[in-house]
Amino acid sequence: MSNKRLILILICAFLFMPFTGSTMASDLSPAAAAQADITMHSGASDQYQAKALISKSSEFIIIGEFTNSLNEHWLRIKYDGETGWIKDTGIRRMDLNAQYLTSSAANTPIRRGASLSYQHTGDLKHGVMVKIIDTFIRENGEIWVRLSNGNVTGWSRLQDLELFEGTKNYLNKPVFVKSDTQVKRGASSAAKAVYTLKKGKEVTIQSTLINGKEVWHRIADGKRTGWVPADSVANQVNYSAYMYVKDQSAAIRRGASASYKTVSNLTYGQQVKITSEFMNGSGDVWYKVSAGKGLEGWIPGKSVTSRPMKVAYLTIDDGPTVYTNKLLDALNQYDAKATFFMVNGNINTYPKAVKRMVAEGHAVGSHSVTHDKNKFYRSPAAAVSEMKTTRNSIKKVTGVTSNLIRTPYGSIPYMKQNYRNAMTKEYFIMWDWNVDSLDWKFNSSSYVNYTLHYVDMQEKKGQAPIILIHDRKATVNALPSLLSQLKKRGYVLAPLNESMTPHQFKLK
Repeated sequence: MSNKRLILILICAFLFMPFTGSTMASDLSPAAAAQADITMHSGASDQYQAKALISKSSEFIIIGEFTNSLNEHWLRIKYDGETGWIKDTGIRRMDLNAQYLTSSAANTPIRRGASLSYQHTGDLKHGVMVKIIDTFIRENGEIWVRLSNGNVTGWSRLQDLELFEGTKNYLNKPVFVKSDTQVKRGASSAAKAVYTLKKGKEVTIQSTLINGKEVWHRIADGKRTGWVPADSVANQVNYSAYMYVKDQSAAIRRGASASYKTVSNLTYGQQVKITSEFMNGSGDVWYKVSAGKGLEGWIPGKSVTSRPMKVAYLTIDDGPTVYTNKLLDALNQYDAKATFFMVNGNINTYPKAVKRMVAEGHAVGSHSVTHDKNKFYRSPAAAVSEMKTTRNSIKKVTGVTSNLIRTPYGSIPYMKQNYRNAMTKEYFIMWDWNVDSLDWKFNSSSYVNYTLHYVDMQEKKGQAPIILIHDRKATVNALPSLLSQLKKRGYVLAPLNESMTPHQFKLK
């Protein structure tokens, strides 16, 4: 063998030596427990300030020792995240290899060898408990232990660790149960099952135990605690369920955080399909939802509920007019939102009223240019042209592009299938109604009781009322009475939006 090759082998052998020093004798184990209450001081003498009282049976780590001028032997210890000194009396040494340890800081470096000069290959996280594989004392008295975090195996300084307290909530990390899972009394598949967690249940990880290839989480479920396999929980779980929006306007975002861009807004009471539940880095629950019309995104968990909401939709045709501001005042008074289907010329005559509608959270849509059945329904192209003109006027005044429409006199009998197809091609979403107030016919407050009668009929059918009224004097004057009665019945009035499935009269 050549000299160069021999030198290379010796260099490699030196580089991969994990330490220099001597191993610790078993009777000098750095793990210990107090046999009586012990005072921990800031220095190796009773003259130093008392830092903490260590209760009987409490466990701690010895990281150094010192004999003072009074010939008293003192131990430097790590207890409950604090470092201090105690007299070497009234303690019981324990087998360190039988104890679980965790990082005393957020993370403790794991190195290739038992020295700060060795490469940093990983970290042990605070709250992740591990057993010691081996122990080593360097020539300077510094104690190192060999451990594994489940990914890498290496060496860490004992002074950077602390004895694990099994019932302490170290991690406080909310997660979801991926499938029905048995909670065990101990961190082992052989341990007795205590109870079963259902899929989708939110629990809190308090700590993690790594024992060879097995990884277990100690979880808290309200007042109950126990152990589950690490792969049984996650910060995201997929499932299928329907929920209802409980905010007046809930934003759907591109990701599970308020920092993501808004894709669209949902209406109070709107039903959405939940496809995934996610816990973000801030510990907030977000749902991935599908709201129809291809609309998908994320919504805060606090914005939805499994309980159907009692919601009604007030739709107002033919405005704006000189009465619109009074109408808007009444809506504000009762915290009600509505949808305005407007005529093109009126939009241009009362632009401030249209801007106010949008500013106050109401929905806006197109009703036509002429409101003349002979002109509007002359052909599919004529109908589409009027709606496009009105849509453009709304955008010019408000900056909002609204595809919501209501055709003059409703979709029956004039909106044949070819008309509907033409509207759909231009992305228009046509709405009819299921409660006709006949306010134009009554021309008085009598429309209120008539409307409420048909609202009650829709409720018996389990249908949300979609109420048709008009922007006219008699209607507006009696509107507070209608709003008051709807509120007494428990309804919240919400605007329509483009992700909802529209109510349309059926073709005969």
